[in-house]
Amino acid sequence: MSLKKIFSTKLVLLVLLLLVAVIAVPVSATDTPLFSIPGKTTVVFPNDGVSMFRSVDYGPLDIPEGLLVSSMSDDISSQSSNADEASYTLVTFDDVIPVRSNSISIPITLYGIDYTIFLEKMNFDPLNDGIDSYQGSIPGIDNSVVIITVGDDNIFYGSIQLPDDYIEIYPVQDRDHSLRTTQLLHVIYSQKDVVYNETSDVSFCGVDSTIDGIGLNFHNDDVISSLSNDLGEYDWAYINVLVVTDTEFYSMVPNWKVSAQQYMAQANYYFQRPDIKVVLSVIDYDDSKMSDISNHPSVKTQPWGSVSSVYLNNALSARNVDICLYLGGYDVAQDDYLGYAMTRHAWAQMKARSWGWFSPYDGSAPSRHCIIIHELGHMLRASHDYAYSWDVQDGSFWGYSTKYSVMTEGFRGSNHLCEFSSSNPSYHGDAFHDNAKYIRLAKHNVSRYRNSVL
Repeated sequence: MSLKKIFSTKLVLLVLLLLVAVIAVPVSATDTPLFSIPGKTTVVFPNDGVSMFRSVDYGPLDIPEGLLVSSMSDDISSQSSNADEASYTLVTFDDVIPVRSNSISIPITLYGIDYTIFLEKMNFDPLNDGIDSYQGSIPGIDNSVVIITVGDDNIFYGSIQLPDDYIEIYPVQDRDHSLRTTQLLHVIYSQKDVVYNETSDVSFCGVDSTIDGIGLNFHNDDVISSLSNDLGEYDWAYINVLVVTDTEFYSMVPNWKVSAQQYMAQANYYFQRPDIKVVLSVIDYDDSKMSDISNHPSVKTQPWGSVSSVYLNNALSARNVDICLYLGGYDVAQDDYLGYAMTRHAWAQMKARSWGWFSPYDGSAPSRHCIIIHELGHMLRASHDYAYSWDVQDGSFWGYSTKYSVMTEGFRGSNHLCEFSSSNPSYHGDAFHDNAKYIRLAKHNVSRYRNSVL
């Protein structure tokens, strides 16, 4: 298929989704998405062509560009009322968890099979803000992980990790259009269906590591050496995190705080591994200074400098904060970086990278998870130098694909995982590729940043 035809087809699809009538039907046996919650899920696109039409202005939809490309075909009719070939589903949810207990069970349908999943409320969020995250697994599926976050107004985020698949569920409307409805539109898709531009590469971040992994030049060793450390590397560390944003990301999503909590839930899952033992405790999701960040002269060229100028170290300490994470809504073209971390501040780009006909960094939820965990890893001394890669047999043309741990410098699309390298045999790595060790060595010092104004 020609590039011109891909773009013209994509344009038609977007027009169909955004400007014309769409069909809303309950989940049925003839029209089942990858994932659904029986009785609480309504399919909007694709549909079975039976129910009545209703016209809705959903606004611009935050669907990964690589997912739209994978849904293209020579016959646009495949995206209409019989869109069996669509690689994603658009749905609404209705009151998924009416009672937010510490332990809950939810009936789900996954790939047409019914399960009941048991979830526990995650421990990193002391805030009483109506936003809750849960973690669990799918009975009978080894090494499965389910992480969900729910907020008010039927906002639902879900990440389902399977041994050979990764399914994402999240809202795709912007804040303005989400305020006009109580039935937010969500996308459901498998990461296997996302097409990534593998001919280009995007540098993940601007951090320049040194090979020894101890004197990394983005850390303030004077602060670290001045802090007492009476805890062992396998004792738990509790690091207080302030999460902030700008006006752009605030407007991009229905509720940026719910989005941020799902990202922090993902980060906590990986940082709370038994060979790391770090709890990233969120002190607040703060948008009180989002205009100050957006109006800062360097926000589109040096966003790390913007957030460190707005949220000064002494102000962080006054709020009992160790580190500050800035979720940036601008496409920053400076040196092709997607994030940066130094001492107590980190920036991670949430917006897709506008680069070429479509970018390897699509700004989707899995991509955001990776860049956030990558930058938080730097703040705890994880290094590019100790990232790890390994081959996995699959059904591709070559018979295998190469997977990369989260601290790998260049973004590798769906093959870029959020896992830290480790010499622990339960994970991937060896004695020479062990970022988990460096996080363990640094974590208690970082958890005492709140006691310093440096």
